[in-house]
Amino acid sequence: MTRCVTCGKEIYMPFICNYCGEAFCSDHRLPENHKCPNLSSALPPHLHPQRPQPIAPQRRAAEYFSEPDSEIPPEAEIQRVYYDENGNEVVEYRIPMYLIEKPENPIWYFSALELKHLAIGILLMFGVGLSMFYSIYLWYNQTPNWAMIVLLAFFATLAFLLHEFGHKFVGIRLGNWSEFRLIKIFAIMTAISLIPIPFFKVVCPGAVQVTGDTSTENMGKIALAGPVVNLVQAAILIILALTLFKPGDDMYNALFIATFLNAFLGIFNLIPIGPLDGRKIIKWNKIYFFIAIIILFVMVVYAMPQISF
Repeated sequence: MTRCVTCGKEIYMPFICNYCGEAFCSDHRLPENHKCPNLSSALPPHLHPQRPQPIAPQRRAAEYFSEPDSEIPPEAEIQRVYYDENGNEVVEYRIPMYLIEKPENPIWYFSALELKHLAIGILLMFGVGLSMFYSIYLWYNQTPNWAMIVLLAFFATLAFLLHEFGHKFVGIRLGNWSEFRLIKIFAIMTAISLIPIPFFKVVCPGAVQVTGDTSTENMGKIALAGPVVNLVQAAILIILALTLFKPGDDMYNALFIATFLNAFLGIFNLIPIGPLDGRKIIKWNKIYFFIAIIILFVMVVYAMPQISF
């Protein structure tokens, strides 16, 4: 005859706990009823006492929730780990940005705050453009041509600005209010790029933020809009260069440099990592992704031999 380890009751047919190996009566046979020291082994993963309890987080502005195998962007902040109902580990991270709300009286699809952010972004981009092309002249030991430097800085700023407008207006067209916002870490890195060092520049002070829940298709279309705008700009610039100027002209050279900038910006944003456009486009439609990147790559290859300093 055996006694229950918990209550001492004599029992002929004890229940043996599979987790601690002790004998118990029918009242204390369950691990939670006899305070089994190995209770955690008896619980499903999402109720493990050493793990955070499962939660159902609500999506909020500036917050993204990755799949278990997703990459976390380097600018992410306030990371934490939780477990879903199936015990899968999920990472929650936050990218600092502003909460976007549609204004009651927008100024031609722009809020007052967005216009301030755009103004700062444009100044940063134009400044980086001046710094970049000025430093390139110095790199090649040439006397800076300030008229050309200002023109190229304008083209670089326009490439960035129209890229973001592509995201914004396609988002609004699809029913999701969208606004440009500076992103602190990128704005700081862009400001550092004002230092006249050639070739090494960060030219992304911010990005368009989209409100509301969007489908994979809509997010793919919104993401694709930016590179497509750069593609169209590059095509127009090539046509202008070939029809209005001849090789050797300053404007011919400037237009092909601008073509290269647009095509390169489009390709860079099509890289399918982190918050870049490519990742969203691939999730939606791989064919459109490859068509866009092939055309932009051909434009880069075509433009490079036309450029001279």
